[in-house]
Amino acid sequence: MELQPKNQNSLHKRVNEYLRGTSMLYLVEENEDASLAAIFDQLHEAQEELEVIQARVDRLQWELAKDRS
Repeated sequence: MELQPKNQNSLHKRVNEYLRGTSMLYLVEENEDASLAAIFDQLHEAQEELEVIQARVDRLQWELAKDRS
């Protein structure tokens, strides 16, 4: 088993905890249509969050590339 640096392990742990804690936070309702609508709403929100995060990652990568030049 390969040991990871402490900060990388911490980041990995935090990401895993976040994903485990929020990925299944929908309640199964008696009405399947309402449950599906809630899931689609959460999917839409997650996609919007992902777009914001991806834009930030792109910006950070651009800044790193600019600094390296």
